[in-house]
Amino acid sequence: MPKPQIWLLQLLCPARHCLCATPYEPAEYTQDAIEATLRALMQGRGINPWCGICGSRDITAEHAPTPFTDWEAALAAMRAEEAKQLATRALLGGRY
Repeated sequence: MPKPQIWLLQLLCPARHCLCATPYEPAEYTQDAIEATLRALMQGRGINPWCGICGSRDITAEHAPTPFTDWEAALAAMRAEEAKQLATRALLGGRY
């Protein structure tokens, strides 16, 4: 039996700045359930529900399949992207 496709939920402003994202398997979560889970996590961690770059409060959820069926590979790719974002943030020196 083939492994299920891993999907990515991103919370995006109209400029496509990503507030937060999480991978998931649609067989385990509905889109509404994973969105509620991510928003609750953000609230619990004190992450503002608006864009920290442009200030937009018009945030939408985007669901899309990733090229991954293996969690280890998917998480490695996400961590690599996270490292790039952290490097950019450090380069900007908090001016975001």
